[in-house]
Amino acid sequence: MLLLAALVGFLGLVTDQGHLYVVRSTLRNATYSASLAAAANFLMGEADEQVPAVLIKGLPEEDSKATASELIRPLEDDLFR
Repeated sequence: MLLLAALVGFLGLVTDQGHLYVVRSTLRNATYSASLAAAANFLMGEADEQVPAVLIKGLPEEDSKATASELIRPLEDDLFR
């Protein structure tokens, strides 16, 4: 009985660690994205500079199956269109 309780406790701990890893990687990706967006906005300029693009070099790539079309928000969720 004691062994069963220890096993259930260990499984709970492993599950919490897995969830922590997922949340941490999600927050890290959001932080990277926000930093890159802020830097690009600074380099492009917000007024009369009129430079429409920024090239970012040296960013490590992740193996992802995500596509650019996943970045487009539905019209009802988009505050800027």
